[in-house]
Amino acid sequence: AHSGETGTSSYPVGDIPAGGHQSIELELTAHDAGPLLVQAEAVAEGGLETSAMQEVLVRKPELQVEILAPEFQYAGTVADYEIRVSNPGNADAKSVRIESAIPPGSKLVSADQGGRRGGDSEVVTWNLPTLRAGTEAVLHMTCEIETPGRKRAQVVAAADGDLKDSSSALTDVEGLADLALQISDPQGPLPIGDDATYQIRIRNRGTKAAQNVLVVAFFSDGIEPVSAEGATNELQPGQVLFAPITEVAAGGEALLKIVGRANAAGNHVCRVEVRCEELGTSLAAEETTRYFSQTSVADRSADRDYEPATKEF
Repeated sequence: AHSGETGTSSYPVGDIPAGGHQSIELELTAHDAGPLLVQAEAVAEGGLETSAMQEVLVRKPELQVEILAPEFQYAGTVADYEIRVSNPGNADAKSVRIESAIPPGSKLVSADQGGRRGGDSEVVTWNLPTLRAGTEAVLHMTCEIETPGRKRAQVVAAADGDLKDSSSALTDVEGLADLALQISDPQGPLPIGDDATYQIRIRNRGTKAAQNVLVVAFFSDGIEPVSAEGATNELQPGQVLFAPITEVAAGGEALLKIVGRANAAGNHVCRVEVRCEELGTSLAAEETTRYFSQTSVADRSADRDYEPATKEF
């Protein structure tokens, strides 16, 4: 018997002549791997008694699987999942198949050691012909997590002999806002005194809304803002102060416009600064536009009219 369990069975043999023998075949089913002790006793009339003992090593494969996942991750980043499949038994496990589900809201980036995703399936599969007794295989799967929330990674391992085990792990995924700033200035050169529109585009490329976004625009000497739209604003000499933008949604944008008017010729700069304290984000961008005096152009044209039509060689 194995693991402390005992069982007995009796079989009548009848008479055994002098010098003879009798054989009995027993079929035993072992439930666990390890040493199995088989003991037999024979008794007969006249107080005859004998016994024999034999230890049999029972071999059996086993299968265990575990998946390790990061506890925390930002949406839009790549997470690594480690899968450990082991055979703690004393016999080789045959035809081992490991299947790991791609976490919801994620897409597969890579899988090592021959791991494959079948068609449109959201499962990555590995096949191991043999997993030797007492050994372990370590597999890796990387996924880009696209959406926030609690993500569950699950893995199932199976092998011949109805061996099967499963494991799961949770990852808390947090969204993150990602702001980008762009200024579109009017195509120059432009005459002074004409209105010119500067367009400010603030895009949120992240997976979480950006809150309370502050925007300030500055103009160099020689040009002044005359109006603005897109958010409540205050015009001051050389700058525009916008009221905080309450929210720029994930994947969305905020569009602001400023009309400026140059009062002097030259290259004039529009600089925009964006801040979001919640994110610790500070962005800046600027554009330069050339402005010219129409009077100067007319004077130069007149000068050209009186230039002598001769050339020196």
